[in-house]
Amino acid sequence: MATKRGVEFKNKVMQKLEEAKIVRLSGKDWPNSKDKRPRCFTPEFVSGRGLYNRMRRVDFRVKLDFAEFDVEAKFQESRGTTDQLAWVALKVADRNRFPLFLVIGGKIMEKECLPVLAETAALSRYVLGVGTLEEFAAKLSSPFQDWVPPHTSAT
Repeated sequence: MATKRGVEFKNKVMQKLEEAKIVRLSGKDWPNSKDKRPRCFTPEFVSGRGLYNRMRRVDFRVKLDFAEFDVEAKFQESRGTTDQLAWVALKVADRNRFPLFLVIGGKIMEKECLPVLAETAALSRYVLGVGTLEEFAAKLSSPFQDWVPPHTSAT
């Protein structure tokens, strides 16, 4: 269940997407493979299966000029299941074989989990990156080469 701070964080991620001139669509308007809209996103998109084989709902599905990928926004200020939440998102990305960017926020997440998650993400061919809200916003204006993980090819 999302907390008030978690919902606020997802709204900040959505704001960064809109500031980057990426058009918001509803899930039913999501473009098919023949659609030529180059930059769009939709919140709360059903994408593959979760750990217990249930339908998985990601925070955002994003389509940029070069690729389509999921975005998970995880926020937590206190200790507890902090590391588990983000780790599960990374594992599910590998299971579903669909690209993911994990945006994390909160003092504990950024201080204690970011380095470990970044190392874990580097082992996955489906994780485009793990970063703070500011790092994600900067990435949105990056060219394609900056999005490709170093251990995968751009082809």
